[in-house]
Amino acid sequence: MRAAVAICCGWAFRREQLGAAHQRRGLTRSRDVRQAARLTTEERYPDIVPRRHSDSHCTSGPRSVTSLISQVQFNLNWQWPAIKMQYERLKERSRLPPERMLYEHMQMVADMDFLVIMARRFLRTAEQARQIPSQHQPQLKLAIKAFYSRWGNLTAVRNALEHSDATAMFPVPAASFHTAEHSSGQFVFMWPGGNVDLGKLYEDAQSLLKAILKLVEPPGG
Repeated sequence: MRAAVAICCGWAFRREQLGAAHQRRGLTRSRDVRQAARLTTEERYPDIVPRRHSDSHCTSGPRSVTSLISQVQFNLNWQWPAIKMQYERLKERSRLPPERMLYEHMQMVADMDFLVIMARRFLRTAEQARQIPSQHQPQLKLAIKAFYSRWGNLTAVRNALEHSDATAMFPVPAASFHTAEHSSGQFVFMWPGGNVDLGKLYEDAQSLLKAILKLVEPPGG
């Protein structure tokens, strides 16, 4: 009987020890989780993400040329196909029968909208490419200057499209359709500061693309 009581007491004591140990581990895990939640991305992955200054959005040191080229190439790989796809969709719409064009009017406006947004993103990539050391920089500088001279209102139009709830003006979409079998129509956002002709915008974006590719493509590529 005494042996049985001793065994029961021993198991009870052991359970208390295990319970206390589990509780301590639980508190430790909770503390670790709270500490991890307070870590920034840079602190979690110091070898991958460069540290930023606390008072700015800039990294603590200059990016390497290789890293910069990789970033620009990455942007080109998805931004330019998006621009080209939207432009080709608009060209195809211009060849639709009139009743179909009227029925799909809002789809056309959506394509125009997205083309403007992507062109503005692409301009930012061109500006980023200006940091790449290269003998071809004069061509890119000229292409960017020409782009701004024609489309200085692009950011204002983009902002109005994206923030229609907070703007007093909204770009008015307009389209004209050619009757020739192989001609494409004209797609324009009418804006007080100057209309945005998406066909001409696309051509100037192509000029940016050609200038950027000279900076990031290997010689003979």
